[in-house]
Amino acid sequence: MSPIVVIVVAIALQIFLTARKVSPFLSLLLVAILAGLGLGMSPTELLKTIDAGVGSTLGGLALVICLGAILGRILEESGAAERIAATWSAPSARRTSSGRCWSPASWSASRCTTTPASSSWCRWC
Repeated sequence: MSPIVVIVVAIALQIFLTARKVSPFLSLLLVAILAGLGLGMSPTELLKTIDAGVGSTLGGLALVICLGAILGRILEESGAAERIAATWSAPSARRTSSGRCWSPASWSASRCTTTPASSSWCRWC
């Protein structure tokens, strides 16, 4: 089979599997196997190629994902996650001592027109 035809069929199959809500990992793996076989690769060469490609991609991400999971677990067990959420969700947490208010729309400080003692907060707090 022509390499162009195999590539076009592989792309069409990937689009079809994506539209059918198949797991992205499984659909990419299936399309890679079928495309490799369609291009004439031997099964052992195909497995080595897929292993090298997946290994190089996941190797760089594995450390970041694992460290993020460890940090998340530490934050959860220590109660820091709840403290951070409470701090960010409290209306007074957005007002700093300088009288500025953090705008969630632009995440930049803007001068508040009201004083902390007044009954109305600034428009973002």
